[in-house]
Order: sequence, then C-alpha cells, then structure tokens
Amino acid sequence: MNAHSDSTAQTNHPRSNLSFQDILETVSHEPGQGRLLEQIEKIVRVQQRERLYVMLSEVTEDQLLPVLVLLERDLPQRGKCNTAYNRFVIPSWKKYDDIYWQSLIDYTILALRTFKEIDFCASRGKLVLHYFDIPGGTPRVQDVIRRLVWLIGNDRLSVDFTRSRWMESWRNTVASMSREEVFTAAGILEIVPKLLL
Repeated sequence: MNAHSDSTAQTNHPRSNLSFQDILETVSHEPGQGRLLEQIEKIVRVQQRERLYVMLSEVTEDQLLPVLVLLERDLPQRGKCNTAYNRFVIPSWKKYDDIYWQSLIDYTILALRTFKEIDFCASRGKLVLHYFDIPGGTPRVQDVIRRLVWLIGNDRLSVDFTRSRWMESWRNTVASMSREEVFTAAGILEIVPKLLL
C-alpha cells in the first residue's frame, strides 16, 4: 500500500515524536491558531496519524477480500470552491450502531484530514463525504475506509468515543482557554494571594 507510505513520509515532521512537556513548550513559544487545547491536539494528532498509517499499511489484501466498500456516487473537486463528493455503501455495516459509524468518521478524519462534511445513514449503510485536496482522490479515500472498516470490525481500533464527549463537555471551560487567557489567569492567580495578605 504505497499511498499510505507516501502520506506517512509527508507527516514525518519534527513534532511527530514530541513528549507532552515538549508539546507544552512548543505551544507556549510558537504562534498557533485556535485555543490552547486545540493547538495541543493538533500536535498530538500528528503522532496519532503516523501510528494510524502504520496500522493501515499492515492490513493485507487477503484480509480485505471480504470487506466491501462500494462507490455509489463520485463527483470530483472543482477548484477551491466545490468539494469532491463521494457516497459509499458498506453493506456489512447496515444497521450498525451509531458508535461504530462515529468511530469510522473520526478515524477517517484523522487519516485524511481535509473534510468539509461527513454524514452517514446507519440503516442504509451509507457514508457521504465532502472533501478538498486528498492526494489519490476517490480510490485512496475508498481504500482507507475499507482498511478502517476491517480494523474496527476486527477490534484493532477502539470504538470508544469518550474523547469526543469529553471535548464537547469541556468547551467554554478553563481547558478551552486561549494561550493569552491562560497567561492572564495565571497572572491573576499569582497576584490575588499577594493582595489578600
């Protein structure tokens, strides 16, 4: 599976092997977009993506033989205004619980990144994707989804979605503060005890 090894090479960034302490130092010294947790998550996801590419590349063609991910509709990307559109049917996943579909979407986003919208219909086994600039286009997307379906179906990837629920519950809290807000809060916490003395 050469497409994945090419992608892995693209993500072989100096940040891919950072410890948590290194990540915190990077976030505090480099400019970044988003709130503090979002910046940390971006760096950590580089590491996760690299590990996922290794897992995807280890799935053999023989293992994939029973896995059907059928392309039902395909519209190519047009410029930077109109996304590519794919609609796939995964017959073996018809009526699967939403948690499996949500985990498939999460891992698909992790692997391929540039999605504008992803939707599914569990009762019909359909997955709809809108995306920009994925090298290899539809065949690559289909191959990645097929491998993810096999990994999830064989318990090689977790379907536990507590991370997303945790992130949702922490929005608008201290954990979602921007770097400037954290530094301001830290400064206040340092000054307040001195004022109370």
